Amino acid sequence: MWSPTNCQITRGLAAYGHRELAAEIRDKTIANAIQNGISEHYGSVTGKALGVPDYCMSSTLVARMLDGLAKKHKLRLRGKETRHELIR
Repeated sequence: MWSPTNCQITRGLAAYGHRELAAEIRDKTIANAIQNGISEHYGSVTGKALGVPDYCMSSTLVARMLDGLAKKHKLRLRGKETRHELIR
């Protein structure tokens, strides 16, 4: 599983009215990144991290998936700092 591909797929699904399916895919992608760490890609069956660990494009795309379409995962700012907290 590749985060860039999932990001593109979910944007297309949402654009064509399939927001529930898009949200489910995003939530699963984000949950997998939380559980297994950010990586270039993941095993399609196990979800295990494969490829380059802490791959910057995957970090960016997982963060972009927190744009409000996902249902289970939200991003909110905490306090006066600019740190972000992932709400599960």
